[in-house]
Amino acid sequence: MAFLNWLGAQPPGIATFLGALTGSSLGLLAIIVGALFNAHLNRRRDDRIRDHDARAVATALYAELTGIDRALRRGSEALRGAPRDGERFLVRTPLVIQIFPKLIDKLGLLHAETIREVSHTYLVAERYKQDLLLLPRGRHHAAEETPYGVLLPLDLSASVIELNEMTMVTTSKTLQILKPYL
Repeated sequence: MAFLNWLGAQPPGIATFLGALTGSSLGLLAIIVGALFNAHLNRRRDDRIRDHDARAVATALYAELTGIDRALRRGSEALRGAPRDGERFLVRTPLVIQIFPKLIDKLGLLHAETIREVSHTYLVAERYKQDLLLLPRGRHHAAEETPYGVLLPLDLSASVIELNEMTMVTTSKTLQILKPYL
């Protein structure tokens, strides 16, 4: 009440000035609140997009690693049930890696531990064919690379199964790490 009495006693220019100051201050405050709210909405949208992209990257990697894991399992099962009448057997090298190289620039969307495990698993998968070629020599012949895989002596089937099992351990661990993203 004292403020209104004081304001009434002032010349008319002061009242106009105070009215303009009050209106400008409220307008500025509204603009600031609106900008902050808009920034909040943009951050939420960006977070949703980032989460969606991370889920897409993890899903693609999960699918490729699942295919690699299945191929290794099938190979081991085929070797266990293979007839022992020949001298050599063919190990198909089905570890075709197509998705990972295309997603390298998006790996930063995943957690550091996930990136480390995924990268390690792909290194192991890429090294699989070289590991087959480096197996100790069999009784009859050394490993021979063909367009379809690696031709190995029959007495190395246990070593191939062991290599498959070690590679599957790595892929299974990475698949478990990728599951929470899906």
